[in-house]
Amino acid sequence: MSILLNYFRVSFRSIMKRKSTSIIHVLGLTLGMVAGLTILLYVHYEYSFDRHNKDASRIYRFELITKINGVVEPRQAYTMPAMIYFLRGQFPQIEAATRFVKETEVQFYKNDFCHFPHPNTLFVEPEFFNVFTVHLKPGSDTAAMRKPDVVFISERAAKLHFPGKEAYGQIIKDNIGHDYQVVGVYKDLPPTSHFKADFLISYATAIKRSTVYDRGGEINYVYFYLKLKSNCKPDDLISAFNNKYIPKNADLKKNAQIPFLRPLLDIHLKSDVLSELLPDTGNYFLIMMLLLVAMIILITAWINFINLSTSKSIERSRETGIRKVNGATKVHLIFQFLTESLIINFIAGCLTFVILIFILPVFSSYLNLYLPLQFWKSSFFWMLFCSLIIGGGAISGLIPAWVQANFKPIDVLKGGLIKHGGGMKLRKTLLTIQFVASIILIICTLIVYLQINYLKSLDKGFDRKNIIAIKPPNSQTDEAKSEIQHNMFIAELQKIPGIKSASASEVIPGEAIPQRMSSFQRADVTMEEGHRFFAYTNIDENFFKTFGIQLLAGQNFTSEKKISPQKIILNVSGIKALGFKTPEEAVGQILISWNKSQHQILGVVNDYSQSWSGKEHEPIWFEYGYFWFGTGGQYSIRFEEKADKEAVISKVNMLWQKLFPDYPFEYITVDDAYNLQYVSLYRFNRCFILFSLLAIFISGMGLIGYCNYSTILKRKEIALRKTMGATNFLIMLVLYRDYIKTFILSAIIGIISSEYFKDLLLENYPNKVTISPFFYFIPLVIILILILLTVSYQVIKASMEPPLKALQYE
Repeated sequence: MSILLNYFRVSFRSIMKRKSTSIIHVLGLTLGMVAGLTILLYVHYEYSFDRHNKDASRIYRFELITKINGVVEPRQAYTMPAMIYFLRGQFPQIEAATRFVKETEVQFYKNDFCHFPHPNTLFVEPEFFNVFTVHLKPGSDTAAMRKPDVVFISERAAKLHFPGKEAYGQIIKDNIGHDYQVVGVYKDLPPTSHFKADFLISYATAIKRSTVYDRGGEINYVYFYLKLKSNCKPDDLISAFNNKYIPKNADLKKNAQIPFLRPLLDIHLKSDVLSELLPDTGNYFLIMMLLLVAMIILITAWINFINLSTSKSIERSRETGIRKVNGATKVHLIFQFLTESLIINFIAGCLTFVILIFILPVFSSYLNLYLPLQFWKSSFFWMLFCSLIIGGGAISGLIPAWVQANFKPIDVLKGGLIKHGGGMKLRKTLLTIQFVASIILIICTLIVYLQINYLKSLDKGFDRKNIIAIKPPNSQTDEAKSEIQHNMFIAELQKIPGIKSASASEVIPGEAIPQRMSSFQRADVTMEEGHRFFAYTNIDENFFKTFGIQLLAGQNFTSEKKISPQKIILNVSGIKALGFKTPEEAVGQILISWNKSQHQILGVVNDYSQSWSGKEHEPIWFEYGYFWFGTGGQYSIRFEEKADKEAVISKVNMLWQKLFPDYPFEYITVDDAYNLQYVSLYRFNRCFILFSLLAIFISGMGLIGYCNYSTILKRKEIALRKTMGATNFLIMLVLYRDYIKTFILSAIIGIISSEYFKDLLLENYPNKVTISPFFYFIPLVIILILILLTVSYQVIKASMEPPLKALQYE
């Protein structure tokens, strides 16, 4: 015990004696640990999605991969309602199965305001609680969920709607006039759930409204989840399902519906399907890239510590020599220097903890991340924190300790400087790693920045400026009255000064089109491969005008002519999918569906970016109609360029209150709505650039340490050259020689490696920015300037020292 106390006492005295060096050590490690821990906490948050569910590894979402004539339909997260009867109770591999519907119609208001934005309501079965872990409050009755018109509500919904009283048995009314009895209260779902819900309405309520939610088999409506038994593998269930329901002679390569089980724990980060429950899902690749940056930052910080420690070991060589003469062994010296390293890492860790308390809220806001602000309550944080301090301290301290413990007393005490050949090679290797990492990070940072700017600069095919979007009232209590109100609202909008046009549509650009249509062929030619999948949506006659979408051929919808549902408009990608060469050729042609119904192409519009411009244009099928009214949709209002927008919006609000007095007036600019789909990309861009710059800064500190060390080793050489008349410029050239060799090697490795990372970063973008060969010179010039400045400073510093001081022991 006394030996350990002595180690700590001597180490602390040594740290205090070399305050400037110790401050640099602590600063470098603190910066590295703050950045590394911030990224690792965020990565842990992304990986923690849905892990709060008991037996989460045994829960899967059931999806169907549909093929028609060999063409794979765009995959969707939901499936047909009737599928539950094909699986529940039919296979021994299944422990529990449930289905639910994301409700887009029902909203619950308090004081004329919806405190829970969509999607916050689900229609669920009682089996929902057998698959997912939902913490119910005492008195909650899951069996009652088999009845219609009952609901479970979250704790926060209970506090809002029934403050100061018991929620059980209370009646809550929705926006369309339906009453529900509260039969249960549950703890708020954690933010790491891939679905959000403050209201769980019984599935029997959905069936009561329409039996399509129960036995529907042609259209997908529901999300379907299974919990498998502990001894069952997903492939076992898939094999049993295929054996029972798929004919043995079926041609699965041409026409088939193939089951697929997606692990619950993969949904947030790895899902690539349409109609996810939440639009802002994670991105596995981007998370891995951030994790790589975190590792580079931490490794760079530890390399800096090694380089700076070994560079200062020369100054402590006499101390080491005297200790050895007095009987200290290698083991004693290694433990002594390791203790010093651990103390420095511990001090850096304490500073990191304090800084994280203040800086995480700033990072959360600036980077638009969810970071656990009370991170100290997490066992994962303390495990990671202690690992970084102890592991990092041991790893980064072992090499300097070994170097110093191997000094020979006779070489040290006679006044000579130590030239440790193996240590020098190690330091050159570490410096090369830092240069390579810096080159890769600079190139990747610039690629991310250029790619995002390139996507923003692409022609979207429509004009989203000066447009606001308003959600129509969600009401179906009186369909005839609703349609009259809708037509009156659009008509009155057109009369307001400052409004250029107004339209109604199922979705607006930036929103995913949820519906898909397939199995259509051209009537004029025989096309075995003519089946194609179209995104299907409904619009009115003003939609293209409001968004500035160009009509290339044919004509637009018109309300006066009462256009038949059999008349459609396609985009350019749609006619190309059907084999038409020009828009003019497609106009007037007939398409035949699987049930022999005919649809005539009325017009063709230019492609536009319905979803973000990083994706390819998809075929879109437009029909005229308002069947969505009362269950969703959007009103879009375009202002005149010079209109007083606030005054116009005020008049729109007055009109809204007149026609829809029971519904709050809420709007969003289409520009903001469109940019919502870029959130994860912007987040990654900011994270990557910020932390990459920090890693480069830490690498610069390492270069300074290495230059300091090599200059100390060459003190005598510099002094002799000055004595012989060499100028500072000639001395610089001599010192530059070693760095240039390291730099050239790093440049070759860095550029080759950057090509690999460039392909990884851009592989998911159909529209890729063009990278010029000269682009790769940017990081090389930055690194080269850093080398020139650092070496020049050290040479000038050394040249100011009298030669006699370096040669006094010779």
